[in-house]
Amino acid sequence: MKEERRKLAFCKENILDALKIHRELMDNKCQIVETEAFGKVLQVELTKLGGCEISVFAEVAFLDIGENKDVPFLTAQLGADIFKNIPEENIVEVIKTCNYVNGRLLTGLFGVAGSSLYYKCNLMIREFYPEDVQIQMIADALLNLEQSLNIFVDSFAFIGRGLETLEDEIKSGII
Repeated sequence: MKEERRKLAFCKENILDALKIHRELMDNKCQIVETEAFGKVLQVELTKLGGCEISVFAEVAFLDIGENKDVPFLTAQLGADIFKNIPEENIVEVIKTCNYVNGRLLTGLFGVAGSSLYYKCNLMIREFYPEDVQIQMIADALLNLEQSLNIFVDSFAFIGRGLETLEDEIKSGII
């Protein structure tokens, strides 16, 4: 069992390295960092998102499923903190917007934790898939994260600042 876990950890590192190279070829700044919560994490800077052209760091990590679990899949988690310090009076409208937008996403979801807006996607990948397929699945999910931000980040920015409401954004055809 320990040898299988070592093999799995090696596989995860290969995947993160390949994803880093892939995103660097797309002109994204990337780095792999060691974290206490997730171990090795790929951080990818996504720039010029939406009309407001914001930049965020997306992260790709593998969830630890525990030493005693015999699970036939990897769980990759992709996420990004988008906005922090949303004024308290705008939080409810941002949450309503998350619920509306989440019903239209292929994968992942937007959510609010405290006064921050985030995007998160968990992806379960069969361990017996060839490594190139595993890499492509996560690369596609990361691209979907970026596309979702490109489409919705402006609406979240306006609503989070109290400049628009969800109803305003729907009526104007923006979301």
